[in-house]
Amino acid sequence: MKFGMKVEFKTSPLELGKKKITFKQTKTLRDDGHTITALLSFVSPIMQVIGTARNDSKEPLFNAKTNERVRFVPEQLIKCKYYNYNLNKFSEVLIPKEALIQVYEESDEKLKVIEDAIQKKLYIIATINDKSESTKTIIRPNQLIYRAGRYLLRNYDYKRTCEVEYLLEKLNVIETKEKVEIEVLPSFKIVKSKVQTSAPNKKNIDSLNTKYPKNLFWISYEDFNEEKTKRLIAIKKTIESDDLDENGHKYNYLIVHCYLRNDERLFRIDRIKRIAVINLVDDVTYPIKIGKVQSPA
Repeated sequence: MKFGMKVEFKTSPLELGKKKITFKQTKTLRDDGHTITALLSFVSPIMQVIGTARNDSKEPLFNAKTNERVRFVPEQLIKCKYYNYNLNKFSEVLIPKEALIQVYEESDEKLKVIEDAIQKKLYIIATINDKSESTKTIIRPNQLIYRAGRYLLRNYDYKRTCEVEYLLEKLNVIETKEKVEIEVLPSFKIVKSKVQTSAPNKKNIDSLNTKYPKNLFWISYEDFNEEKTKRLIAIKKTIESDDLDENGHKYNYLIVHCYLRNDERLFRIDRIKRIAVINLVDDVTYPIKIGKVQSPA
């Protein structure tokens, strides 16, 4: 580690990831009754490297009789300087090198793109790098947060269908867009002073899926219990069932990959209130699990 480098404890990302949930007695259509906030019981201070020292342990490292190692100690200690809020002054401390990581510093260009997207209410097509996986998604950024030396972005993630916080260092911005919906059903147009409506049905959805074979779809769905949800889906196939509606017509279904559940689901087309092709492509081909299709959940 170089002199002057900003460092923190390795556990800092774990501490920043802790959340607490508070529940309310009442719920509304706009408020589902719970709030998620950061639980900062301990956060590593941001420290600066000002020197190094050799760790000369006075305790024996090996058993004198068997010569087996009985104690492991770090060979090098890093001398760090930090502001001690308890004493209201700067303090110095020696910390094992293995316990520290370098503080990630965001580029001014990336921060400007994020702030511009928040101000102009733009969508961001981005990849989220978590551990060894990279996920492409669309987010609607709401708030940029600076917490304990790191930037976090609070946003609505369309793949996870909820509001989440991401460490900005794990988010790679691909591009920003004013709109992400390419085509929408139901659609309306005026022909000879008459309004023509194209509702979500098997024919129209098949047409959209043929036109945009790799694009994902954003749907508003109302289930048997009249509960409404929004889902991001990849369409696999439309099928016709043997069940008949009150007019004697067969029900049509969509077999899809649902990103909210990360599994295959079956949606009845007449219960899809709105469907939109969005500007997000998934190159993964999801096989149909014949005999394992579940109802939406």
